[in-house]
Order: sequence, then C-alpha cells, then structure tokens
Amino acid sequence: ITVKNIEPVGEGALKRALEALKRKLEAKGYFDPDRKKTLPRIIKKIGLITSESGEAINDFVKNIGNYGFEINFFDIRVEGDYAENSIIKAVRWLNINTPDLDLIALIRGGGSLESLKAFNSELVAEALIASRIPVITGIGHEGDETIADYVADRRFSTPTAVAAFLKKQRQD
Repeated sequence: ITVKNIEPVGEGALKRALEALKRKLEAKGYFDPDRKKTLPRIIKKIGLITSESGEAINDFVKNIGNYGFEINFFDIRVEGDYAENSIIKAVRWLNINTPDLDLIALIRGGGSLESLKAFNSELVAEALIASRIPVITGIGHEGDETIADYVADRRFSTPTAVAAFLKKQRQD
C-alpha cells in the first residue's frame, strides 16, 4: 500500500475548516472590537432566538427572572440541514419586523463541533454583522466557542449566563 495523502474526516475536517474560516473573517475585520455595537444601558425589549424544544430556552426563562422584559421569541432549528437558514431568517425577520428591540439574544445549549456547525457559518456571521440591532450570544457550554460568538456584539458562555447578565442589568 502506498499512501499519497491523508485527509482528516469528521471532527478533524470540521476543525480545519473552522480555523480557515476564522482566519478569513478575522482578516475581514468581523471580530474587530471597534466594529461591535454598544449594548443599550437599559434593556427592556429582547428578541430571543433559539429552539422552543431545547433546554436552552428553559434555562434562559428559569434564570432571567420576572423583571418586566418584553421577549419576542423566534423559534429556530439549532442543528441539522436547516439550522443555518433558520438562524439567518430569524435575525433578518427581527430586524425588519421588530425594529424597536433593544437587543437580540441568540442562544443554544452545548454540543459537539458538528452539532454547532450552523453557528460556525460565514452566512450566519454576515447576518449578525448586518443586524442593526445589537446581538448577544450564549451558545454551548463554558468551553464552546463559535464564529457567531466572535462576531456578536457581546458573547456569553451559556444561555444561563445571558439570562444572568440581563437580570443583573435590570437589578442595577
């Protein structure tokens, strides 16, 4: 047997593609802190983008408290073939149809690199950059990082951390 080339498959190929995309988007200035929108000092109206059937929404609702937030929920697919388009559609819809939102929160529970694939998309990154409403993310668990996190105006490690930030902001 003569081996001429070895290519990673599965998670190895995904990691390589993710690193290439990170380099490309960083060169375009997508991760530049100066590009990021400032969050409003007082947050009242939130566009929440996540799956209605996942644990992320349950954690978020349980931890945000009863502080009079107006939450406009947009149900999306968070993994699989339709997730990327679902996220893009939600961001665009909220920008067009609810222009008075203070921010958009894009959340999802943890998962493998493959299950977080939609959040590591150049098209999702472009939709988040194009949003005139500030976007915060809480995707995955403590160690998970996605392209969506890098381009978001503010990143939190988990959906619970997003809710805790919003709750604290209202308490202060």
